[in-house]
Amino acid sequence: NDLKISFKNDSTDTPSDLELYDNWDYWVFRINLGTDLNLEESQNEYSSRGSMEVKRVTEKIKFRTDLSYFRSAENYKDVNETIHSLREEVDSDIEFIYSLGPHWSFGIFNEIQSSTYRNIDYSQRVGPAIEYNIFPWDKSDRRIFSIGYHVNAHYFNYREETIYNLTEELRASETLKLSLVLRQPWGEVET
Repeated sequence: NDLKISFKNDSTDTPSDLELYDNWDYWVFRINLGTDLNLEESQNEYSSRGSMEVKRVTEKIKFRTDLSYFRSAENYKDVNETIHSLREEVDSDIEFIYSLGPHWSFGIFNEIQSSTYRNIDYSQRVGPAIEYNIFPWDKSDRRIFSIGYHVNAHYFNYREETIYNLTEELRASETLKLSLVLRQPWGEVET
């Protein structure tokens, strides 16, 4: 009862003047870096990772690209020897999606990978996709619950010859993808 809060508004701005102006023109940038170090008498492990994502979502287009890198080195001491393990992965994605209406969209997807763990020196997957989002397109920066169908050409160049005696191959693939993304002030859920 003894507290009074007041606010004097000397502004002559109308509500339309107060709308937020996006200096970045819908561009969003995200950078992640991390590292882990585990040391024990018989083993040690060091890993580092980094990623960068750039995206732009407007009423008609969604553009997203990312680049990620992961490296893990492990050493295990056996009775008379030390075993070394190195894992390195690079992944890059580019997506360009065009709105066909409030719920439907069409896009082109491209992915480039390299992975010592998966025996891939270089791989590239590219192809079109169509998607239906239960939420309207203009909400897709915050809410997505979609089903998409992708058709791809997938090229592999292997580091070492595979068990099928291949050093490279080209394959067609298709994917049915279900996605849920919820972005709220309290955090993000993605599956």
